[in-house]
Amino acid sequence: MKNDSPHLYFAYGSNLFQPWLERRVGSVTVLAIGFVPVTELRYNKRSTDGSGKANLVQSSQILTPAQGVIYRLSALQLESLDRAEGAGKHYARTIIPVNVANDTLDCQVYLAKDDYIDDDLQPYTWYRDLILAGARSQGLTDEYIQFLARFEAAPDPKLARERKARILLNKAEM
Repeated sequence: MKNDSPHLYFAYGSNLFQPWLERRVGSVTVLAIGFVPVTELRYNKRSTDGSGKANLVQSSQILTPAQGVIYRLSALQLESLDRAEGAGKHYARTIIPVNVANDTLDCQVYLAKDDYIDDDLQPYTWYRDLILAGARSQGLTDEYIQFLARFEAAPDPKLARERKARILLNKAEM
């Protein structure tokens, strides 16, 4: 029998948007908002669709530390998320310390593998908008939401993919 004990997962990209994550793994529980000092969000993970996906980059020169939300996931949900995120191929799932209020929690996180990093990429508009919607709905700081909104994004050449994401975003706004 598989160990189905809970895991803490730090979402900083599209999985900030809870309906997006729940479409992938089922119902989830939000535990807290957190941030990772000396780490910043970039869209430098090369996706199979040619766009840039969210990634965390460490540097001592960070002006806007990465914010996100911590979810409690079962081992089975984490396995489902591994498949969705391409863990082992595109992303490496690792554990990092995340600051929460006056505490630090060790959380699972997905970080792009070196051979999938390209600093010249842009996200698709729908992908950036999922992250913005997640940041707003989870109550991340206004300063951080403004930081996320400043990223340039490109239209997705596959309109069906764009429509699918927009339908989910629109349902959540209702």
